[in-house]
Amino acid sequence: MTTENNDQEQNISQPPEEQRQPQVVKVEQTDLLERCRPVLAAHGVELNIQKIVSNTRNSEIVFTRALVCLIIKQQNPELSLAKIGKAIGGQSHASVINLLNWDTKKQSRNKKYGTTDKTYLEIFKSIKTAQSPDATVADI
Repeated sequence: MTTENNDQEQNISQPPEEQRQPQVVKVEQTDLLERCRPVLAAHGVELNIQKIVSNTRNSEIVFTRALVCLIIKQQNPELSLAKIGKAIGGQSHASVINLLNWDTKKQSRNKKYGTTDKTYLEIFKSIKTAQSPDATVADI
């Protein structure tokens, strides 16, 4: 191959400058999680990032993980469910959907088994009904 052929191959593989996609700035995982801390603290919920991103299924950690998903989605409505899942430890988008619907599942389970977790449900619903990130932090 000649150098002329190599140059042609390189030009083919790289799109012209005006056709290139702009660089997307990635939000750091810890930054997303840390932005949840003030909202959680206002409700008396501790944020332990190592536990949130772990695979544990302890009910308190699952509850906190659900709150984190909810807060991230409220603060960053443009983020896909897959990206939120990645931020909370590599969970799938389906796991995020389940966590965002945590209160509905918990209520039906409480009715089925006759248990109550009113504190968890009240915290989840109060954060869920907040209209904006500013309202979530300021109104609590």
